[in-house]
This record gives sequence, structure tokens and C-alpha cells, in this order.
Amino acid sequence: MSWDVKFTRPDGKPLGSVEFVQKAVESVLPEVRFYRDGGGDEKIAQMEARGIELPEALRNVLAKLPATTKGEYGKEKDGMWLQFFLGDGGDLRFLHVTIKGDNEVAEFLLNRLASQEGWELSHYLPQDEGT
Repeated sequence: MSWDVKFTRPDGKPLGSVEFVQKAVESVLPEVRFYRDGGGDEKIAQMEARGIELPEALRNVLAKLPATTKGEYGKEKDGMWLQFFLGDGGDLRFLHVTIKGDNEVAEFLLNRLASQEGWELSHYLPQDEGT
């Protein structure tokens, strides 16, 4: 089972740039691996290269998806895994994190990050994306 949390600033301002947030996370979790998740056009090209024909409606939805930056820490098979969603560029209003596995270890690490950066940690809801 997984759960989702978010980091925000108490004053409501953005956390900072993607690069700033990456460095903050790396300072607490040096083994975190950040990567670029291709946008919709890349995903469409990959599927077509594998011979998958997409319905036009699905192609139109996928084509609108931007490339995003994500990060992963730990491995689910090792008992705890964190996935960080850093968006598609610009300043981050919040940092969304999905947690799987050992909640106590995850809570300790994420609270350490919140304390270090002066951020607040709270429950993430999908409607947060629209705010």
C-alpha cells in the first residue's frame, strides 16, 4: 500500500526551482536518483516503434503530457521506496512524494527534510495539482 504527502512552505510561496528542490532532497537522501520522464510525444513514438497503434483520442491526450522530472529513493523490495514528482519546470508550488513500505523510516527521513528546509509536510490530494 502507498500513501502520498506533499511539502509546502508555510508562507505559501513556491519551494524554489526544480534544481533547488533536487539539491535539498539530495542533502538528506544522497542516494536519490533523479531522471527525466519523457513527455507525451516521446511516449507515443515509443509505442509506435513497438508497433502499437493508438486510437486518435488517446493520442490527443498523450500528446499534451509534458516531460517531467522525477526522483526515486530506495527499492520497494528492500522495504521502503519513495518517488518524488518535481513537475515540468519552473518553480515548484509543492513537492509531491509517494511512499511505499516502511512508514516509520519514510516519516523520519521526510520529517528531516522538512525540518532542514523549513517546509511543512502534509497529506497530498490529487486536487492539489489544480491549486
